[in-house]
Amino acid sequence: MSERRVIRVLDTIADLLTLLALAVAGVGQFLPWMRALSFPKVPLAGLGGSQAAESMIEFQMWHVMRSGPALAAAAVLVCLSLVFNPRGLARKILVSLMFAAVFTAVCFEAMIYSPMPITPMHSEFGGIGRMEQPGFFVALVPTIIAGLLCLVRMVWTMAIPARPPAPALPNTTP
Repeated sequence: MSERRVIRVLDTIADLLTLLALAVAGVGQFLPWMRALSFPKVPLAGLGGSQAAESMIEFQMWHVMRSGPALAAAAVLVCLSLVFNPRGLARKILVSLMFAAVFTAVCFEAMIYSPMPITPMHSEFGGIGRMEQPGFFVALVPTIIAGLLCLVRMVWTMAIPARPPAPALPNTTP
């Protein structure tokens, strides 16, 4: 098998694994809404239990509304890579855009675990442990795996092809 054919097979395998990881991440973002009991009743000053749950839903939606489109963009780019077979510069741009979209999704998915007061909702929910909610963790891990697959693809896509050494100049000294 030629080297170009091997690279195309590896690209297809990486695309399929990346698409699978992105699909699991997309489902993971909505796991907290699948179970009604997954919303912790956060004691907030002056708010009842149902209002606290609604605030938590808004807090989760803030992250999903930002990481979801990035996951969708990455999935569209992976599908484009599967359907078309770009070569050269087009392949490099496509893989770079895939990584940028996945990296954006990872940033917004990881923000839910950050105590940094990015928004007023982050300052309210910043000290709450979210590890008991599997949804965002289930979304974060496959997104990181998709990012690693994009990095691996960047290694063999962005590598400078080996060129045969230039022929030595003939010795013209007497």
